[in-house]
Amino acid sequence: PMNWSTPQYVSVIAPHDATVDGDQPFTINFGAAVSEDPHFIGIGGSVSGYTIDNGLSDGGDTSSD
Repeated sequence: PMNWSTPQYVSVIAPHDATVDGDQPFTINFGAAVSEDPHFIGIGGSVSGYTIDNGLSDGGDTSSD
């Protein structure tokens, strides 16, 4: 496409909940590239990160036992 050199942004949004469960890891996997350029055919990859926990503790016991 004509925008091949323009950065493409992706937003990762986790559902909001009140549970204090810490930051959670995620991985986005990219499938193999389809291209007319043989240098890029089949290239894939992944990006990993963490969503930041915004659950609020009421100061009570947060243990799970």
